[in-house]
Amino acid sequence: MAFKILSALLAACALVAFAPSADAHGRMIAPIGRQGTTDGPIASLPCNGLPPGNTSVATFVAGKSTQISYVVTEFHGVGATCFIDISAGTDDKNFRNIHTIEHCADFLGSYVTDVSFPTDISGRATLRWFWHVPSINVTFATCSDIDVVKPASSY
Repeated sequence: MAFKILSALLAACALVAFAPSADAHGRMIAPIGRQGTTDGPIASLPCNGLPPGNTSVATFVAGKSTQISYVVTEFHGVGATCFIDISAGTDDKNFRNIHTIEHCADFLGSYVTDVSFPTDISGRATLRWFWHVPSINVTFATCSDIDVVKPASSY
């Protein structure tokens, strides 16, 4: 009996010791982020050093509203603000805010917000969900490679 308990305890310790560490806090989940995206704080802006992918993961219509989803998995205090930014092209150089979410991370869980895409962008773009926590000076961001198309009536 003691051997079974000891074996189970050792197996549990090994599982914890060798499991990949997860520094989960928050990230955009739809559209999906670039390969290598984590939930943890980012090391550098604009997209944590992750280069654009070869293909887009979603297509949005300029001038139309769509839903963007994100998840908060660790609480960092109330009153935080999240931003949804867009940069035309694939160089990630000219982000501009297209949506602001007040109190975006006051509670743990998944969130959905409606975002309207600007009418002056079409083609490849980068969509970024951005959460900065001033009280601990930590930033979380997820970048997604997307396509923005003009509405059918504008062709």
